[in-house]
Amino acid sequence: MEITFTTVLSLIALLALPIWAMAHYGASVAGRLTHALSKWAAATLATGAAAYYAVKWDNAAATAAIAALAALLPAAYTAARSGYGLRRSMSWVYPGLLAATAPVAVVAAGALFGFHRALEARVLLPLMGILCAATAATAHKALRMYRSGVRLHHQYGTYLLGNGATPGRAEGHYTKRAVEAAAGPVLSRLAATAAGAAPMVVWTVAMSGGGAAEAVAAELIVAAGMLCSATLFPVAAIYIMRKTEGVHTEGTAAKGAKGGTDNKNTDIKD
Repeated sequence: MEITFTTVLSLIALLALPIWAMAHYGASVAGRLTHALSKWAAATLATGAAAYYAVKWDNAAATAAIAALAALLPAAYTAARSGYGLRRSMSWVYPGLLAATAPVAVVAAGALFGFHRALEARVLLPLMGILCAATAATAHKALRMYRSGVRLHHQYGTYLLGNGATPGRAEGHYTKRAVEAAAGPVLSRLAATAAGAAPMVVWTVAMSGGGAAEAVAAELIVAAGMLCSATLFPVAAIYIMRKTEGVHTEGTAAKGAKGGTDNKNTDIKD
């Protein structure tokens, strides 16, 4: 693709027509339009700058560093909406997100373009961005599900411990609910995409000169990667949280028996 005067003129026309229609019919979306265009411009400029320098440097270390930086924003979004607080949870949300997305991105890149090219910037970074965005869309729901389960149903974990279950087995009940909360929306999105956008993407790639089989394989690998990352995130993040924070349920169980609940001490420790 070459950027020409026609490209710029077409972009201006595509933006000007909806703005004219909104202004002509008095649609009260000026604030939302300004907000959306501002976020779009900032994200596009930041992504363009990162892509430019990544392709310019084009070495494994620089690619890995840019991929790690790119995961900061989705991690902050997840931590802020997790219910644990940004400052407290960022220390385990960020490594959990990297652990869930980076290996999957490398495997997907290797499957699509060969493992000898898996760490190239033009191959790895787009996949890393897709996986981080897809994971962050459901990650906060998974952490909220885990938190509410531990806070409101800690008696079940205490019951399992009292009947001989290991701490890991007792905690696994809450992690299972978190995995369900993370994977469910991804599966619904994939089902909706399969009926709409996915066939059109495959058709577009095939009509643009790419092979139909390669387009289908790419679609399947990216979809599987999104599901894999979204499912692995709560497992990795909760594991890191339990190892770093080291909280337990004994005090909570005792207070729960008296009719009270201590929300500050509600996780299970190995």
